[in-house]
Amino acid sequence: METVESLSLDLNNKEQLLNFLENQVYENANHGEIEIKYTHTVNLANKNEKIIGQSECFLQLESLYNNADYPIMHIKLYIPQQFSNIKLNIYN
Repeated sequence: METVESLSLDLNNKEQLLNFLENQVYENANHGEIEIKYTHTVNLANKNEKIIGQSECFLQLESLYNNADYPIMHIKLYIPQQFSNIKLNIYN
């Protein structure tokens, strides 16, 4: 709720909320954290959805932060192992 209040988001305004999630969240974040885990457990919001190869997936957890200690948003992506190729490029 701290995030909602600090960004003056109206949770009843679907258009404003979608615009924030789709367009503005990365503009408001000043740093992020990405963690990649291997998992056998897939937690989907819609129990009717299925993931091919759901018993063996990589879980990408992304947390976006602004100047506060609490995150603006958490993002979860399940990547079936048989379709994955994880490549990291690091620049300095």
